[in-house]
Amino acid sequence: MKRHALTILAYVVATFVTQAISHFSIAADHYATVTYIRKEPMFQFGLLAILIQGGVLSVLYTRFVGGQSTMKSALGFS
Repeated sequence: MKRHALTILAYVVATFVTQAISHFSIAADHYATVTYIRKEPMFQFGLLAILIQGGVLSVLYTRFVGGQSTMKSALGFS
């Protein structure tokens, strides 16, 4: 259980940083021109989506890798 929690935490941090940079600086002009989306993002839904994705990927990784936890197996899974 601790391993899954750490995996999810690592996924949340990496994804949040990547998406925050993308949404608020790189593609901010693009999102401003799209008329059918909200002007202010709903932070809680984005975070919930990241948590669910992290949980699913954590479970799938442990099932497909079968106990090995190496950088090579993680890159192969990704």
